[in-house]
Amino acid sequence: MAAETLRNTSGPPRSTRSGGPVVYATCASFVADYLGSPSRRLFRVQAKLATSRDNLAILWRGMRRRCPQCGRAPMFTRWANLRERCDACGLELKSREPDIWFITYTSTAFITGLFIVALLFILPTPENKWLARTILGGLALCAFIGTAPMRKGLAIALDYLIDLRASNHESLEFRK
Repeated sequence: MAAETLRNTSGPPRSTRSGGPVVYATCASFVADYLGSPSRRLFRVQAKLATSRDNLAILWRGMRRRCPQCGRAPMFTRWANLRERCDACGLELKSREPDIWFITYTSTAFITGLFIVALLFILPTPENKWLARTILGGLALCAFIGTAPMRKGLAIALDYLIDLRASNHESLEFRK
């Protein structure tokens, strides 16, 4: 029976060659098959977990529009056009762009909320409301456009940080 059991370290256990399910003697053997060998997988994940200081360094690199993995090369070719990959360490950057829509959206909503709070509670009621609205709209547009590369870089860095902490990709490695 042991010769017929197939080991699967990347997911739930497979069935045997005879077509029946794998029968485990203990719960520990099921967990070992499901998670993989602790020495190979579990400890490698724990070793890759970055400290909070490293997390802040990754986010700071993103705000400076540098590669979140190495911090040496710029992320953008022009204003907000991502490079295909980092020139220094080879981290793929362009493939992360579809994953950052939610972070970009919420940062835009946050900036919008700041302007609404300023309009309702901080700024006094102007005599010429159309002039005040035009000025505030222009300032908001400048804030959106001016911070776009920084917000996009921060979103890429946050996506990298989530991948670094949650996945087992061998290519992801924080470099100080």
